[in-house]
Parts: sequence; C-alpha cells; structure tokens
Amino acid sequence: MVYDRLATGKPLIVARPIALAAEIDDSGYLGAAKWLTAAEASDTIPLVDRVQHSRGAQERLQL
Repeated sequence: MVYDRLATGKPLIVARPIALAAEIDDSGYLGAAKWLTAAEASDTIPLVDRVQHSRGAQERLQL
C-alpha cells in the first residue's frame, strides 16, 4: 500500500491506529503521509479532496 504513492505520484493517507499499544512509525517515508485519525474517519471525502489538491502534499512527494 505504501509503495503505491511512488508509482502514482499521489499523496498517501494512512489510518492511524487508536490502540495505545500500537507501534506507529511516523518518521521517514510515512512522515510525508497524511494520517487519518478516528475523529476524521466519518468525513473522509473532504479529507481526500484536501490532500489530493494540497500544494504541500504535492511538494512532499518530490522529496
């Protein structure tokens, strides 16, 4: 899933686990991803639209 961003050149959205015991590596490659929180999960269409058209997200793809 993560490598799709390299092939498509589109921003990546990753669901952030809510479990406190979950190990989350948000450094490196995943640091450039938009993290979907549980609070945002019910409103994903506007989030996807914002990320897809975000100049910042597009610039992070170039790194």
